[in-house]
Order: sequence, then structure tokens, then C-alpha cells
Amino acid sequence: QAIAATTLHNAYALEATAEIGTVEIGKRADLLILDVSDYRDLLAGLGEDPVRLVLRNGVPISRS
Repeated sequence: QAIAATTLHNAYALEATAEIGTVEIGKRADLLILDVSDYRDLLAGLGEDPVRLVLRNGVPISRS
């Protein structure tokens, strides 16, 4: 629910579901690819850096 609240629901609120809110071909994408087997594992690894890749507008960017 938290993930939907910060992605698709915000896209609906902005009336921008044709451009953002879900991962689909043709939509803009700012994504984090995380090295966890399940999103519930994020709290177990608190203090670690699980980020594998960052995408801005669908393009990989280097981490700072």
C-alpha cells in the first residue's frame, strides 16, 4: 500500500497516469533497483546500502 501511495496514487492526483505512476513502456521512470529479495527486507538491512542502480527518466545515472 505504501508503494502504491507514493507512485500510482500520486500520478492519479496529478492527472498524469498516462506519463507516470507505473512501470510500462513509454512512461517516464525514476527508479531505484535494490539488492534485496523482498521489500520487507529493507528494514532488516537498515544502515546498509542496498542500492544497485539508479535510473532517472529511464537512464542509468552514476551515484554521488
